[in-house]
Amino acid sequence: MTNAMTWQSGLSQAPAPPLADGIPLLGSALPLMNDPLTFLEQQYLKHGPVFTVKALNRRFTVLAGPEANQFLTAAGDAHLSGRYTWATFADEIESEYFLAAIDGEPHSRMRKILKKPYSRTAIMEQLPTAVTLTRTLLADWQPGATFVVFPTIQRLIGEQIGRLLLGSGPGDYFPDFVLFMRTLLNAVLGQWPKISLRLPPYRRAKARVMQLAADMLASHRAQPKSADDGDLIDYLLAASADNPDMLSEPELLIGALGPYLAGIDTAAGTTSFLIYALLKQPETLARLQTEIDAVFAAGPLTADRLRKMPILHATAQETLRLYPVAPMVPRTVIEPFTFAGCQLHAMEPVMAATGVAHFDPRIYRDPHRFDIDRCLPPRQETRQPGAFAPYGFGAHTCAGAGFAEVLIMLTAATLFHELEFALADPAYQLRRTYSPSPAPDKHCRVRVVRRRG
Repeated sequence: MTNAMTWQSGLSQAPAPPLADGIPLLGSALPLMNDPLTFLEQQYLKHGPVFTVKALNRRFTVLAGPEANQFLTAAGDAHLSGRYTWATFADEIESEYFLAAIDGEPHSRMRKILKKPYSRTAIMEQLPTAVTLTRTLLADWQPGATFVVFPTIQRLIGEQIGRLLLGSGPGDYFPDFVLFMRTLLNAVLGQWPKISLRLPPYRRAKARVMQLAADMLASHRAQPKSADDGDLIDYLLAASADNPDMLSEPELLIGALGPYLAGIDTAAGTTSFLIYALLKQPETLARLQTEIDAVFAAGPLTADRLRKMPILHATAQETLRLYPVAPMVPRTVIEPFTFAGCQLHAMEPVMAATGVAHFDPRIYRDPHRFDIDRCLPPRQETRQPGAFAPYGFGAHTCAGAGFAEVLIMLTAATLFHELEFALADPAYQLRRTYSPSPAPDKHCRVRVVRRRG
């Protein structure tokens, strides 16, 4: 493969990237629709860390592999921007400062505002409460019950996030959140036509979601609390007094919805993949349950105890590696540069395929196998430069990454401490759907065997 450890800014005489495999007219459209991550991995192994993809009327350049992840981390924000991709999203929610669509000083300032409520520390401080809440939500999961994994975990995660950050879960609004986010994201990313944003079901879902946000803001304004004593909305309302230009009413509305919009696909997808992976590897599940049971037997789950659970942490890390829920990040070139000997021009669409590095055989032994020991000493394969990028890169790394990772771990710990599960179909082999985030398909179903907590 090409040595891509160096790059340079500006225009050069370097050639264009090689073209990925495809067929006349359709280009690479079919493999991109069926399994985009596998296709991009195959093209990376064939062409190296930079190549161009044509799919019907779309054309974009892919940056992939650990070398690309190192470049993206070090210099990606200077050369690439997300604002052209996310402009439709920002316009649809009438937000001038939607985090994914802004760069530079405004982006840095907005991240500082949002850092505290979405931090790892914020959820660590609520661990005993979060576990108790999760147990309460699992009370109806009775032995013999069978459910489709992803939508069930979506609802669980939605309730956890809502009650921990906002004081209440989405309740009857949950289907509206799912429809609103799925339609908007697919339209923004070009998977669905923009006309999808004008169809009545989407418009109704959007209206209900935005009305819920307005009602939450009104309720908190009527009974105000300080930023320290209240929830996320109280924090945002207090922050708006100091930042009225950045936290106007549209930003406050989307801020009130932010926890749901950020978590019901990503954290739910990762947790769903984790459940599948463990049920396919009973020996790994047994190791995890031994650790979990010992910790819960010692008392409530605290931050200190969570930090001393290497098997749980490795399980979460390996799930994020093998089943990345944000494996590709769309960007646009704003400053020309040369990478891996190829020239990229201003306004050129780019797909930063950060998840491809997770399968690089130079780094990972048997990369398509779920193997938590690769995340533990002495191997620690994920710690090699550019090897692991589940949350994006640079200044635009997911603002809630720490919060999400802890939520995934505490949910997994509580699930497998309280209940014994089995795949409804023991022969089932994972198939991923992309809508747009990866998730197990509807045939991934689980049966509750017994309560064990």
